[in-house]
Amino acid sequence: MSAPAPLPTVTATLPTFFGAVVLAWDDAGLISVRLTADTTQEPSLLPRSGAGRLTAASGRVLERLTRWVRDWEAKRFRPVDFPVHLEHLPTFTRAVLLAAGRIPAGEVRTYGQLADAVGRPKGSRAVGQVMSRNPMPLVFPCHRVVTARDLGGFGPGADLKETLLAHEGAPIPRRPYPKP
Repeated sequence: MSAPAPLPTVTATLPTFFGAVVLAWDDAGLISVRLTADTTQEPSLLPRSGAGRLTAASGRVLERLTRWVRDWEAKRFRPVDFPVHLEHLPTFTRAVLLAAGRIPAGEVRTYGQLADAVGRPKGSRAVGQVMSRNPMPLVFPCHRVVTARDLGGFGPGADLKETLLAHEGAPIPRRPYPKP
């Protein structure tokens, strides 16, 4: 059984060239990410802890998260180097997210290829379900996962998915997308 989901003590909105990245975390690591194409969002930092302030530990997490997002935005793609809460997620979900996290910037994989990578060769639909509920897009780059024929879905919208892939220099799948 999975652990209960951690509660964020701080949230921050980081404006980017494509919109905003909204982060939620606690002293121990990242809990969630929300992407939006809304370019009008202002930077914000909202403490959610009972003390109503940013702690030293959560401040260090924010520094690492911000540096990683800004590096990604500047096309300095690197692995995640900050703590991430995955303990509350089912084993299969964790495996799929970690496999997505290993897709290099500038490349795409199909849902079927990701299913193969986690040992579920007939699990492309299950992988798609995990990707549709990804609690940390960009960190676990579901935008790099496409169908065997086209771009596939993306919660924040297909236009944003194309923008993220183009930023990374990845091929933009068009209809029809050739089978791998």
